[in-house]
This record gives sequence, structure tokens and C-alpha cells, in this order.
Amino acid sequence: MNHPNLPPRRNTRGTRFLLAVVVAVLGILSFLLGFTPYAKYSLTVDTSTKTSVSFFENSGEAGAAALALLLAAGLIAGFGLMPRQATNESIVAGLSLAGFASLLFAMIGLTDDMEAGVGLILAMVSSFMQSAVAVVALLISASVVKLGSPAYVPERSGFYINQQGHLPPQPPGNYPMRPPSERTRYLGQDRNNPL
Repeated sequence: MNHPNLPPRRNTRGTRFLLAVVVAVLGILSFLLGFTPYAKYSLTVDTSTKTSVSFFENSGEAGAAALALLLAAGLIAGFGLMPRQATNESIVAGLSLAGFASLLFAMIGLTDDMEAGVGLILAMVSSFMQSAVAVVALLISASVVKLGSPAYVPERSGFYINQQGHLPPQPPGNYPMRPPSERTRYLGQDRNNPL
């Protein structure tokens, strides 16, 4: 039950829904970035061969596994949006962080004759954003981060609005109701004018 003088508590369901949608979209985007160049060979290698390789052509590397982890996190977040399904924020955050760490170490582990391609860089950026959003969703779900609770609510003296959005009824008489601070200021100053 909300106190009548405090603003109503914000619903975190909408925020959690939005964060899950963002994680799902970024997970699918990260996986689709696997078709872009993962790495480029430097010019010291024979130029008659292909100069770039995608994530999926790079067999045995951590890049494709990292994209699979990011896709799994995105799909779990997306399936959690369906009615009567668990949201599994901890699993989504764990898979997202594992995918980001795998991509990071795949980039660090590139050999001397390879340079990071545009696909690897874009996948790193999207996986970092996915991991950050997934961790924020987990912290909100665990109530570590609280939304909608103001840090300071000044106490109002006088007017307040009830749950229907109306002011309280006026006291009998022909003068408007003023906050107590203004009413007490006029007491004893002018007895002919009650206001």
C-alpha cells in the first residue's frame, strides 16, 4: 500500500521486459555478425589466398563458440518474455559474460599474421553491450538496484492528492484551504480577516 503523500512506486516489470528484449536483440545481432570478417591476414602471407576469414570459417577457434554463447543468452532472454516462463536473468548474464570473455581472449589470441577484422570488433562491442544490459537486468531482478524509489522525498505540509487524483474535501466555510504553514502565519495578525 502506498502512502498518500508519496508518489506511487514505479513498476519494474516494464523495465525488466525492455532489458530482456535488448539482450535478445543483441544476442541475435552478435550471432549474425559471425558472417562478417573475423580476422584479416597481414600482407606477409601469400596474396593469392583469401585475405579475411569469418567466424564460422575459422574452425576450432573460440570465436564461433563465443557467438553461440551470446546467441544462447539472447534466446533464453527472448523465451523468458513468453507468458508463464521463468526469466532466468542469472543464466542470461552468465552466458553473456562468458561470450564476451571468449571473444576478448579470441581477439588477444590472434596470431602475428592476423589482424582483428571488422566483424570481431563489432561483435566485441555488441557482446559488451549485451553483457552490461544482462548484468543490469540481473541486478534489478535481485533487488540490488532498485528502480522507482526516490532518494529523498520532501515532506509536504498541507495539500496532498488522494489516490483518485483529487484534493481532499474543503472544511466547512467560505474560505479556501491553505497549507498549515500559511494558516498559522495569519493567526492573530488580523482577526477580521480569517485568511
